[in-house]
Amino acid sequence: MKRSILKLTALFLTLAFLLCACGGDPLIPFSGAGYSSSDAPSSSGSEPSSSGTETPVEGDYTPGMWRVTSDTYPGTLYLFGSIHVGDDEMFPLPDYVENAYASCGALAVECDIVAFEQLPESEIMKYYYPFVLTDGTTVRDHLPKETYEAAKKILTKAGYYNASLDYYNAVMWNDLVDQAAVEHSGLSYENGIDRHFLTDAHLTGKKILEVESVEFQYNMELGFSDELIARLMRDCAEDSYLDDYKDGVLEMLASWKDGSIYDNFEYDYSELTDEERELMEAYDKVMETDRNIGMADAAENYMKQGMNVFFVVGAAHMGGNDGVVALLESRGYNVQPVR
Repeated sequence: MKRSILKLTALFLTLAFLLCACGGDPLIPFSGAGYSSSDAPSSSGSEPSSSGTETPVEGDYTPGMWRVTSDTYPGTLYLFGSIHVGDDEMFPLPDYVENAYASCGALAVECDIVAFEQLPESEIMKYYYPFVLTDGTTVRDHLPKETYEAAKKILTKAGYYNASLDYYNAVMWNDLVDQAAVEHSGLSYENGIDRHFLTDAHLTGKKILEVESVEFQYNMELGFSDELIARLMRDCAEDSYLDDYKDGVLEMLASWKDGSIYDNFEYDYSELTDEERELMEAYDKVMETDRNIGMADAAENYMKQGMNVFFVVGAAHMGGNDGVVALLESRGYNVQPVR
Protein backbone atom coordinates (compact mmCIF):
# COMPACT_ATOMS: atom_id res chain seq x y z
CA MET A 1 0.00 0.00 0.00
CA LYS A 2 1.59 3.22 -1.16
CA ARG A 3 -0.34 5.43 1.20
CA SER A 4 1.31 6.03 4.59
CA ILE A 5 -0.30 4.81 7.79
CA LEU A 6 0.58 8.16 9.33
CA LYS A 7 -2.47 9.84 7.82
CA LEU A 8 -4.75 6.89 8.43
CA THR A 9 -3.78 6.95 12.09
CA ALA A 10 -4.85 10.56 12.36
CA LEU A 11 -8.28 9.78 10.99
CA PHE A 12 -9.27 6.45 12.46
CA LEU A 13 -7.47 6.00 15.70
CA THR A 14 -8.24 9.30 17.30
CA LEU A 15 -11.31 11.47 17.28
CA ALA A 16 -9.59 14.54 15.87
CA PHE A 17 -11.93 15.41 13.06
CA LEU A 18 -14.59 18.10 13.20
CA LEU A 19 -17.17 16.68 10.88
CA CYS A 20 -17.80 13.37 12.58
CA ALA A 21 -18.87 15.23 15.70
CA CYS A 22 -21.38 17.22 13.71
CA GLY A 23 -23.32 14.30 12.37
CA GLY A 24 -21.34 13.95 9.15
CA ASP A 25 -22.47 17.24 7.60
CA PRO A 26 -19.88 18.40 5.05
CA LEU A 27 -19.67 21.88 6.53
CA ILE A 28 -21.70 24.40 8.43
CA PRO A 29 -21.86 27.31 5.93
CA PHE A 30 -19.45 30.16 6.55
CA SER A 31 -21.27 33.10 8.16
CA GLY A 32 -18.44 35.49 8.93
CA ALA A 33 -17.86 12.81 37.58
CA GLY A 34 -18.83 11.53 40.70
CA TYR A 35 -19.53 8.00 41.98
CA SER A 36 -23.06 6.64 42.38
CA SER A 37 -24.56 3.25 43.10
CA SER A 38 -25.16 2.73 39.37
CA ASP A 39 -21.38 2.55 38.91
CA ALA A 40 -21.03 -0.42 41.19
CA PRO A 41 -20.21 -3.85 39.74
CA SER A 42 -23.29 -5.56 38.31
CA SER A 43 -24.80 -8.50 40.15
CA SER A 44 -26.99 -9.53 37.21
CA GLY A 45 -24.71 -12.36 36.18
CA SER A 46 -24.00 -10.79 32.80
CA GLU A 47 -20.38 -9.91 33.60
CA PRO A 48 -17.85 -12.01 31.70
CA SER A 49 -15.63 -14.46 33.54
CA SER A 50 -12.60 -12.94 35.24
CA SER A 51 -10.31 -15.93 34.80
CA GLY A 52 -7.60 -14.99 32.33
CA THR A 53 -8.31 -14.76 28.61
CA GLU A 54 -12.01 -15.28 28.10
CA THR A 55 -13.70 -17.42 25.49
CA PRO A 56 -14.26 -15.55 22.22
CA VAL A 57 -17.32 -15.84 20.02
CA GLU A 58 -17.24 -18.22 17.08
CA GLY A 59 -15.61 -16.95 13.91
CA ASP A 60 -12.84 -14.43 13.40
CA TYR A 61 -14.58 -11.31 14.67
CA THR A 62 -12.59 -10.78 17.85
CA PRO A 63 -11.73 -7.10 18.38
CA GLY A 64 -9.28 -6.46 21.19
CA MET A 65 -10.55 -5.82 24.71
CA TRP A 66 -8.92 -5.94 28.16
CA ARG A 67 -10.29 -6.37 31.68
CA VAL A 68 -8.55 -4.26 34.33
CA THR A 69 -8.73 -5.02 38.03
CA SER A 70 -6.71 -4.07 41.09
CA ASP A 71 -5.54 -5.79 44.24
CA THR A 72 -6.18 -2.50 46.06
CA TYR A 73 -9.32 -0.96 44.55
CA PRO A 74 -12.71 -2.63 43.94
CA GLY A 75 -13.40 -1.13 40.52
CA THR A 76 -13.37 -2.98 37.20
CA LEU A 77 -12.52 -1.47 33.83
CA TYR A 78 -13.01 -2.86 30.35
CA LEU A 79 -10.68 -1.24 27.82
CA PHE A 80 -12.07 -1.39 24.29
CA GLY A 81 -10.25 0.17 21.35
CA SER A 82 -12.56 2.09 19.07
CA ILE A 83 -12.50 2.70 15.37
CA HIS A 84 -14.47 5.83 14.54
CA VAL A 85 -15.96 4.70 11.23
CA GLY A 86 -17.11 1.32 10.03
CA ASP A 87 -19.54 -0.85 8.08
CA ASP A 88 -22.83 -2.54 8.83
CA GLU A 89 -21.09 -5.89 9.27
CA MET A 90 -19.58 -4.66 12.54
CA PHE A 91 -22.93 -5.06 14.27
CA PRO A 92 -23.95 -6.80 16.35
CA LEU A 93 -20.66 -6.71 18.21
CA PRO A 94 -19.42 -10.01 19.71
CA ASP A 95 -21.25 -11.11 22.86
CA TYR A 96 -18.17 -10.75 25.06
CA VAL A 97 -18.03 -7.06 24.16
CA GLU A 98 -21.71 -6.30 24.63
CA ASN A 99 -21.85 -8.31 27.86
CA ALA A 100 -18.91 -6.36 29.28
CA TYR A 101 -20.61 -3.09 28.36
CA ALA A 102 -23.90 -4.23 29.94
CA SER A 103 -22.11 -5.16 33.17
CA CYS A 104 -20.74 -1.64 33.66
CA GLY A 105 -22.48 1.29 35.30
CA ALA A 106 -20.69 3.91 33.19
CA LEU A 107 -19.33 4.47 29.71
CA ALA A 108 -16.11 6.47 29.27
CA VAL A 109 -15.32 8.00 25.86
CA GLU A 110 -12.92 10.57 24.49
CA CYS A 111 -15.80 13.02 24.07
CA ASP A 112 -19.59 12.85 23.88
CA ILE A 113 -20.20 13.59 20.20
CA VAL A 114 -23.90 12.69 20.52
CA ALA A 115 -24.47 15.39 23.15
CA PHE A 116 -22.46 17.84 21.04
CA GLU A 117 -24.69 17.25 18.03
CA GLN A 118 -27.73 18.15 20.12
CA LEU A 119 -26.43 21.63 20.93
CA PRO A 120 -28.12 24.62 19.25
CA GLU A 121 -26.49 25.55 15.95
CA SER A 122 -25.33 28.83 17.47
CA GLU A 123 -23.33 26.89 20.07
CA ILE A 124 -21.83 24.54 17.49
CA MET A 125 -20.80 27.48 15.32
CA LYS A 126 -18.61 28.79 18.15
CA TYR A 127 -16.37 25.78 17.59
CA TYR A 128 -16.08 26.56 13.87
CA TYR A 129 -15.19 30.23 14.01
CA PRO A 130 -11.54 29.60 15.00
CA PHE A 131 -11.10 27.63 11.76
CA VAL A 132 -11.99 30.69 9.66
CA LEU A 133 -9.07 32.74 8.31
CA THR A 134 -9.45 36.35 9.46
CA ASP A 135 -6.05 37.78 8.51
CA GLY A 136 -6.88 38.55 4.88
CA THR A 137 -5.39 35.29 3.57
CA THR A 138 -7.10 32.27 2.03
CA VAL A 139 -6.19 28.62 2.31
CA ARG A 140 -4.25 29.03 -0.96
CA ASP A 141 -1.68 30.96 1.08
CA HIS A 142 -1.32 28.12 3.57
CA LEU A 143 -1.02 25.03 1.37
CA PRO A 144 1.29 24.18 -1.53
CA LYS A 145 -0.40 24.92 -4.85
CA GLU A 146 -0.39 21.26 -5.95
CA THR A 147 -1.97 20.16 -2.68
CA TYR A 148 -4.61 22.87 -2.81
CA GLU A 149 -5.61 22.06 -6.39
CA ALA A 150 -5.76 18.33 -5.70
CA ALA A 151 -7.81 18.82 -2.53
CA LYS A 152 -10.16 21.21 -4.34
CA LYS A 153 -10.72 18.61 -7.05
CA ILE A 154 -11.57 15.95 -4.44
CA LEU A 155 -13.92 18.25 -2.55
CA THR A 156 -15.63 19.40 -5.75
CA LYS A 157 -16.23 15.80 -6.83
CA ALA A 158 -17.66 15.02 -3.38
CA GLY A 159 -20.00 18.04 -3.59
CA TYR A 160 -18.32 19.88 -0.72
CA TYR A 161 -16.53 22.73 -2.44
CA ASN A 162 -17.84 26.26 -2.69
CA ALA A 163 -15.98 29.57 -2.81
CA SER A 164 -16.46 30.27 0.91
CA LEU A 165 -14.42 27.17 1.73
CA ASP A 166 -11.24 29.01 0.68
CA TYR A 167 -11.63 31.13 3.82
CA TYR A 168 -11.30 28.13 6.13
CA ASN A 169 -7.87 27.08 7.31
CA ALA A 170 -5.79 24.11 6.22
CA VAL A 171 -6.95 21.99 9.17
CA MET A 172 -10.56 22.24 7.99
CA TRP A 173 -9.50 21.28 4.48
CA ASN A 174 -7.63 18.29 5.84
CA ASP A 175 -10.72 17.13 7.71
CA LEU A 176 -12.97 17.60 4.68
CA VAL A 177 -10.63 15.66 2.41
CA ASP A 178 -10.63 12.88 5.00
CA GLN A 179 -14.42 12.82 5.01
CA ALA A 180 -14.56 12.69 1.22
CA ALA A 181 -12.09 9.79 1.25
CA VAL A 182 -14.14 7.94 3.88
CA GLU A 183 -17.25 8.27 1.73
CA HIS A 184 -15.31 6.89 -1.22
CA SER A 185 -14.33 3.88 0.88
CA GLY A 186 -17.96 3.02 1.55
CA LEU A 187 -17.55 3.27 5.32
CA SER A 188 -19.62 5.52 7.56
CA TYR A 189 -19.13 7.64 10.67
CA GLU A 190 -22.56 6.43 11.76
CA ASN A 191 -21.02 2.99 12.33
CA GLY A 192 -18.28 4.30 14.59
CA ILE A 193 -17.84 2.28 17.78
CA ASP A 194 -17.98 5.39 20.02
CA ARG A 195 -21.27 6.41 18.44
CA HIS A 196 -22.71 2.92 18.88
CA PHE A 197 -22.17 2.90 22.63
CA LEU A 198 -22.95 6.60 23.12
CA THR A 199 -26.30 6.20 21.38
CA ASP A 200 -27.22 3.34 23.68
CA ALA A 201 -26.00 5.17 26.78
CA HIS A 202 -28.12 8.22 25.94
CA LEU A 203 -31.18 6.05 25.33
CA THR A 204 -30.79 3.96 28.49
CA GLY A 205 -29.49 6.64 30.85
CA LYS A 206 -26.13 4.99 31.45
CA LYS A 207 -23.61 7.41 32.98
CA ILE A 208 -21.30 8.95 30.36
CA LEU A 209 -17.78 10.07 31.33
CA GLU A 210 -15.72 12.28 29.03
CA VAL A 211 -12.01 11.51 29.20
CA GLU A 212 -11.28 14.58 27.08
CA SER A 213 -13.88 16.85 25.42
CA VAL A 214 -14.91 18.13 22.02
CA GLU A 215 -13.30 21.47 22.87
CA PHE A 216 -10.03 19.75 23.82
CA GLN A 217 -9.89 17.95 20.47
CA TYR A 218 -10.77 21.02 18.42
CA ASN A 219 -8.08 23.05 20.19
CA MET A 220 -5.60 20.25 19.57
CA GLU A 221 -6.22 20.46 15.83
CA LEU A 222 -5.96 24.23 15.88
CA GLY A 223 -2.44 23.87 17.24
CA PHE A 224 -1.18 22.03 14.16
CA SER A 225 1.09 24.03 11.86
CA ASP A 226 0.53 24.59 8.15
CA GLU A 227 3.72 22.61 7.51
CA LEU A 228 2.34 19.57 9.33
CA ILE A 229 -1.04 19.74 7.60
CA ALA A 230 0.67 20.07 4.22
CA ARG A 231 2.66 16.92 5.03
CA LEU A 232 -0.48 15.04 6.06
CA MET A 233 -2.30 16.13 2.89
CA ARG A 234 0.56 15.56 0.46
CA ASP A 235 -0.67 12.21 -0.82
CA CYS A 236 -3.98 13.66 -2.00
CA ALA A 237 -2.15 14.98 -5.08
CA GLU A 238 -1.59 11.40 -6.29
CA ASP A 239 -3.99 10.07 -8.92
CA SER A 240 -4.51 6.88 -6.93
CA TYR A 241 -5.18 8.72 -3.67
CA LEU A 242 -8.82 7.78 -3.11
CA ASP A 243 -8.36 4.14 -4.08
CA ASP A 244 -5.20 3.84 -1.98
CA TYR A 245 -7.04 5.43 0.91
CA LYS A 246 -9.90 2.96 0.51
CA ASP A 247 -7.52 0.00 0.48
CA GLY A 248 -5.74 1.24 3.58
CA VAL A 249 -8.93 1.94 5.47
CA LEU A 250 -10.46 -1.45 4.70
CA GLU A 251 -7.20 -3.16 5.67
CA MET A 252 -7.21 -1.26 8.96
CA LEU A 253 -10.84 -2.15 9.64
CA ALA A 254 -10.14 -5.84 9.01
CA SER A 255 -7.20 -5.77 11.42
CA TRP A 256 -9.38 -4.06 14.03
CA LYS A 257 -12.02 -6.76 13.67
CA ASP A 258 -9.59 -9.62 14.30
CA GLY A 259 -7.55 -7.78 16.94
CA SER A 260 -4.31 -7.83 14.96
CA ILE A 261 -4.26 -4.03 14.80
CA TYR A 262 -2.47 -4.09 18.16
CA ASP A 263 0.35 -6.36 17.00
CA ASN A 264 2.63 -3.61 15.68
CA PHE A 265 2.50 0.03 16.70
CA GLU A 266 5.89 1.08 15.35
CA TYR A 267 5.55 3.70 12.60
CA ASP A 268 7.95 3.53 9.68
CA TYR A 269 9.56 6.93 9.15
CA SER A 270 12.47 5.62 7.10
CA GLU A 271 11.31 7.32 3.89
CA LEU A 272 10.89 10.73 5.50
CA THR A 273 13.38 13.56 5.47
CA ASP A 274 14.82 14.69 8.80
CA GLU A 275 12.46 17.68 8.76
CA GLU A 276 9.44 15.51 8.03
CA ARG A 277 10.42 13.01 10.71
CA GLU A 278 10.67 15.80 13.25
CA LEU A 279 7.20 17.03 12.26
CA MET A 280 5.66 13.58 12.55
CA GLU A 281 7.32 12.72 15.84
CA ALA A 282 6.01 15.96 17.33
CA TYR A 283 2.59 15.12 15.88
CA ASP A 284 2.63 11.65 17.43
CA LYS A 285 3.54 13.13 20.80
CA VAL A 286 0.53 15.45 20.73
CA MET A 287 -1.91 12.99 19.15
CA GLU A 288 -0.96 9.85 21.03
CA THR A 289 1.81 9.84 23.64
CA ASP A 290 0.65 12.79 25.75
CA ARG A 291 -3.02 11.87 25.40
CA ASN A 292 -2.33 8.26 26.36
CA ILE A 293 -1.01 9.45 29.71
CA GLY A 294 -4.13 11.53 30.29
CA MET A 295 -6.33 8.57 29.37
CA ALA A 296 -4.45 6.24 31.71
CA ASP A 297 -4.77 8.84 34.48
CA ALA A 298 -8.54 8.98 33.93
CA ALA A 299 -8.81 5.18 33.92
CA GLU A 300 -6.83 4.96 37.15
CA ASN A 301 -9.06 7.60 38.74
CA TYR A 302 -12.15 5.53 37.93
CA MET A 303 -10.51 2.47 39.45
CA LYS A 304 -9.63 4.34 42.63
CA GLN A 305 -13.26 5.45 42.96
CA GLY A 306 -14.37 1.83 42.77
CA MET A 307 -16.29 2.43 39.55
CA ASN A 308 -17.25 -0.20 36.98
CA VAL A 309 -16.52 1.44 33.61
CA PHE A 310 -16.57 0.44 29.94
CA PHE A 311 -13.68 2.54 28.64
CA VAL A 312 -13.77 3.25 24.89
CA VAL A 313 -11.04 5.33 23.21
CA GLY A 314 -9.34 5.12 19.81
CA ALA A 315 -7.52 1.85 19.20
CA ALA A 316 -4.18 3.63 18.67
CA HIS A 317 -4.29 4.71 22.31
CA MET A 318 -4.47 1.11 23.54
CA GLY A 319 -1.50 -0.62 21.90
CA GLY A 320 2.24 -0.16 22.03
CA ASN A 321 4.73 0.52 24.80
CA ASP A 322 3.19 3.93 25.49
CA GLY A 323 -0.45 2.82 25.18
CA VAL A 324 -3.09 2.80 27.90
CA VAL A 325 -2.82 -0.98 28.35
CA ALA A 326 0.94 -0.87 28.97
CA LEU A 327 0.68 2.23 31.15
CA LEU A 328 -1.88 0.63 33.48
CA GLU A 329 0.17 -2.57 33.65
CA SER A 330 3.24 -0.52 34.61
CA ARG A 331 1.22 1.09 37.40
CA GLY A 332 0.50 -2.29 38.95
CA TYR A 333 -2.99 -3.03 37.64
CA ASN A 334 -4.03 -6.51 36.55
CA VAL A 335 -4.75 -6.32 32.81
CA GLN A 336 -6.09 -9.43 31.10
CA PRO A 337 -7.08 -9.75 27.43
CA VAL A 338 -10.72 -10.56 26.73
CA ARG A 339 -11.05 -11.94 23.23
